[in-house]
Amino acid sequence: MILLRSIVFLSAALACTAAIADEIDTRHYIYIEAKGTVTAPPDHATVEVSVVKKGQTPQEVVDGNITDTDKLFNALIALGIPEADVQTSNFIFETVYIRAEGANNMYQQDDPDRDTFDGYRVRNSVSIDVKDLPKIGTVLAGIARLGNEIGSVTFLSSRAPAYYAQARDVATANALAKAQAYAASTGVKLGDLLSLREGGGYDTDTMEYAPSEGEADLIIPIVRIAPGTLSFSSSISAKWEVTAAGK
Repeated sequence: MILLRSIVFLSAALACTAAIADEIDTRHYIYIEAKGTVTAPPDHATVEVSVVKKGQTPQEVVDGNITDTDKLFNALIALGIPEADVQTSNFIFETVYIRAEGANNMYQQDDPDRDTFDGYRVRNSVSIDVKDLPKIGTVLAGIARLGNEIGSVTFLSSRAPAYYAQARDVATANALAKAQAYAASTGVKLGDLLSLREGGGYDTDTMEYAPSEGEADLIIPIVRIAPGTLSFSSSISAKWEVTAAGK
């Protein structure tokens, strides 16, 4: 009986191995990884700004934050930024405590029974889309002069989809050229495309951005900003079946 079971198990294992072997691709192929990159200047930018107010009563901080936020919006409108290009991204009202000496600041939460009450704080965060890019330095200077926190400046392009499409075309052409070169150097013939995978991304490169005409004459001093260029990249991996050159 034991021998019979062993034979049954062995037969099942051999059948499974044969099935797996049938699924293995035994064709010869060339595997290529290639990348295509297209660079272009940005045409707009987003600025993340926080209006922060701290005080001893909820009414004080809320009313103060409303006043400061109105000042920010009015300043942006005066700088030519329409209200439609300003979007609230976050609004936080919180109680502030001074941690007791020796408290674990990394993981432990504020404890009203242990820590010292230090008032209230309101943080109203907005995202500003600066479509007229030469104004970015003036906008940043105006925001900073109001005492508001600038969290980040991100340069973008409205033509990003078109640039990614160009980068994919470049990556595909590079992959095909490399495959053809390897086939020629190894004496084989390039056959059908067996697979193709894609992934992409971009990164910024800092370059000096010249001020627009007349910008240096503005009454409000500007912050020197370098939008640089954007790099739109597409990476692919592909493999082609190969056969002997004479086939």
